[in-house]
Amino acid sequence: MSVFSGTRKWIYTRNIAGRYQKLHRWSGRALIAFLFVAPWLSWGGHPLVRIDLPARRLYLVGQIFTASDGFLIALTGLLAAFMLFFVSALFGRLWCGYFCPQTVFLEEWVRRVENLVEGDGPTRWRRDEGPWNADKIARKSAKVVILAALAFALGMTVLSYFAGAWNLWTGAAGAADYTMVGVIVAGALADWLWFREQLCIYLCPYARFQSALTDENSLMVGFNPEAKIEKGRDAAEHGNCIDCKKCVTVCPMGIDIRDGFQLECINCARCVDACVDVMGKLGKPTLVRYTTIAMDEGKPMKIVRPRTVVYGTIVTGIAAVLLGSILLHNPIEVTVNRSPGTLFQIDADGHVRNTYMLKVVNNDPVKKHAFAIGVQGLPDVKVSVPPLILEPGEDRTVPLVVRVPTDKVENTRSFDIVVHTDGEERTVHTTFKGPAHGGQG
Repeated sequence: MSVFSGTRKWIYTRNIAGRYQKLHRWSGRALIAFLFVAPWLSWGGHPLVRIDLPARRLYLVGQIFTASDGFLIALTGLLAAFMLFFVSALFGRLWCGYFCPQTVFLEEWVRRVENLVEGDGPTRWRRDEGPWNADKIARKSAKVVILAALAFALGMTVLSYFAGAWNLWTGAAGAADYTMVGVIVAGALADWLWFREQLCIYLCPYARFQSALTDENSLMVGFNPEAKIEKGRDAAEHGNCIDCKKCVTVCPMGIDIRDGFQLECINCARCVDACVDVMGKLGKPTLVRYTTIAMDEGKPMKIVRPRTVVYGTIVTGIAAVLLGSILLHNPIEVTVNRSPGTLFQIDADGHVRNTYMLKVVNNDPVKKHAFAIGVQGLPDVKVSVPPLILEPGEDRTVPLVVRVPTDKVENTRSFDIVVHTDGEERTVHTTFKGPAHGGQG
């Protein structure tokens, strides 16, 4: 099934119903619904979730984060990584089987469209093996058109998280935004029409390093090692596999679960539902089920073990720090830069003047703030700054003039600029230049 050799064997999965497929349906629908609805929701007058790259802002459930909050993004990334490690140690490839976008869209969109337009797996196979005719062309064309429409909806929805749903869907976004929509549509169609399971096999790194994340107590889909594979219904009377191959024909990865653990397995449990269906009709328990290597060896499954304790501790610690940082998030952002072209000036009244450009950002998503500017650490200081009142999400840069008597400062001195508003405070450390620098500017 090589993508490069030209000998790829296409997979035509049979339809299967069962307990785990119902779980797939509900989880997939919930994830897709959230993906499509979230860009249209707002909180406190701002998007519920939006990544505004030009403004370098992240809107998230009532909070506004900027580039200065980059450590929160780093913490979120670490939390996601260690959550994946922790869940993998306990439940194996649960992410791949139920929550990965690749699995969700293939199961909920692509295969449903194919079943509707072209029929079940065996029907599609027979049609693809046959000659091209009007019926085959019509069905293939209809499938491409429907999937293209779904890919367009997906591309527009994904870009809505960056460009804003209203702007994008009303045509008010920029050319770059619609170009990215086109890129996503092309990528989605290439994946859905051709790449499919090869994305999991060849490109996704998770399949390659999952063996380092799991152990003998990690949950996986497995075939009963005590069962033999025999032809005929009589095999079931002895607790053996009747070799109906239904577990193979329903597998979206094209593997035989009876061959043992394989990196290609995504733990979607389609084979479990298939075996439950077949063996249930024969009055026997399923031979394919969620299990662990320890359970197959007759040992009890251990949830608390060094691997899970370490991962769980790290996840808890990172989550606590991240939650605390978000709850204590200061909505004021302040930056100070010296006015270009001059270090200092000496005024006629004998004061040394330094001019700065003060930028204040109000990251409070709902409240207007009036800011008071003060200076600490300079003697007999006089401060001049325009009134500063900012609407929610607004930022402004204003000149800040700091004057000190000449006899009070001769060389460089450190001091703090303090910005106050409604119980919030930000302090910025900077320096004041005196006449010992040898003249004006």
